[in-house]
Amino acid sequence: MLPPSSASADSVILPPAKPGVILQVANNGANSMTVYAQGSDTINGVAAATGVSQMAGSTVTYTCLKAGTWTAQGIGAGAAGQFPTYSTQTGITAQHTAPSQATGVPITASQAQITVCATAGDAVTMPPAKAGMEITLVNNGAASASVYPASAAQGGVSGETVSVLVRRTRPIPLVITVPIIFYCFVTGTWTINRCPTISSPPARTSSPRIRLAATTASCSPSTRRRLTRHPACQGNEADPRQRALGRDSCKNL
Repeated sequence: MLPPSSASADSVILPPAKPGVILQVANNGANSMTVYAQGSDTINGVAAATGVSQMAGSTVTYTCLKAGTWTAQGIGAGAAGQFPTYSTQTGITAQHTAPSQATGVPITASQAQITVCATAGDAVTMPPAKAGMEITLVNNGAASASVYPASAAQGGVSGETVSVLVRRTRPIPLVITVPIIFYCFVTGTWTINRCPTISSPPARTSSPRIRLAATTASCSPSTRRRLTRHPACQGNEADPRQRALGRDSCKNL
């Protein structure tokens, strides 16, 4: 067990990865820490010099089955008493200057909170979509933020998308205070838990965007029939709060 981590920049280095070595690393501090490997070793496929973040309150088992390769079990999860906890990224300021897929602030945790989004279209970028991943984003800024999938240069697969009803490589706007869950069932594709509509792009970009709808109550009958095939659209019409959120959301479909 390591001494408590007192700052978010604290770090440790694993020994050389040799087959048969098993280590348990407990972080009982108040902050996450970075765990680095040595030389050309990797941790869950991440380069030694980059390292992985081990959250506060977690115990992770690092196992070497193949020379040069560490496998970390339990990374990204911990506990607070009897309650499970998950890696969290807060205080994000969405990229304002020339926002794009390349410049968007990287999302690096299972739960991420945008604190500052001054202008519609300010950007964040998702990590590469790997099957089994799940990330929750919430925007507490003043405007909608653009959420981009990772590019191939950022470790994603070529043509990585955020998929809702159709596959899209364009960003989606993350509206204020509405948490969105991104699921990855197939590597390279994020699926979100809300139905979209297509809206006009903000003045700062020529790319079409997707506006996320919370209801199908205001759709035309044909559009409602089409959208209600998606599980996320079902059961929202009876809730007046959901209806208010999505009052004009489907008119452009």
